[in-house]
Amino acid sequence: LTFCILIFSEIIPKTIGATYWRKLAYSSAYVIRFLMIITFPFVWLSEVLSSKLSHDEDEVKKVSREEITVMAEMGEDEGSIDEQESDIIENLFRLKEIDVEEILTPRSVIYALEDTQTVGQLMDADKDIHFSRIPIFHENIDNILGIVYKDKLLETMADDYFEKTMGDILEPVDSVFEKQSVETVLNKFTKNRSHMFIVKDEFGGTTGIVTLEDCIETLLGVEIMDESDQVADMRELAKDKLRQKRNKEEDGS
Repeated sequence: LTFCILIFSEIIPKTIGATYWRKLAYSSAYVIRFLMIITFPFVWLSEVLSSKLSHDEDEVKKVSREEITVMAEMGEDEGSIDEQESDIIENLFRLKEIDVEEILTPRSVIYALEDTQTVGQLMDADKDIHFSRIPIFHENIDNILGIVYKDKLLETMADDYFEKTMGDILEPVDSVFEKQSVETVLNKFTKNRSHMFIVKDEFGGTTGIVTLEDCIETLLGVEIMDESDQVADMRELAKDKLRQKRNKEEDGS
């Protein structure tokens, strides 16, 4: 039966059509038009029945996050996509579930300067500037006024404006809350075209800072190291400092 279907519905019609297409085109148009007219009621009835059976057409077309994740894993197993591509797809859906507090740089290891410190004082204290953006605070780290860009700082030094303070050359910086999702913060980075936000707790205190790089690392699932990074994981550094502080307090007591 399959052989007959193949011969009479595939091979022979295609061969005739390819050979005599000029002669058959005009007459075939009338045949096709006639078939469209007589089959129209059946097509219309089929569409009505389909719409009645499927209560929500949009719901049928939806694909869940879980299904996409499973398809990514299957693609990785079959070799159609590599492991990193599969991880990125999975991490993309996890961004909504991860809070900023899980990826931020804690306040205990933030390199920040007071707004009253002058450019000259900074040069005397620390000639090597390792960070491209430096938070500036007033009196304490919970009151961050803005950030100073490394380029602006070097420009001020080159112009011999050593008496200018950090407060004179700072730029405003936005803040986010520690319980906001990485997805929300990444969207804000894109919208504001920013690279750093100050992370606040529910009482308005400074929890830390988060950068665009932190969000991208979460998406890619890898640690991005550049020439300004002295420590791979700042959260681990903060934990080590806390442990050292507690050990000293215990030894002192």
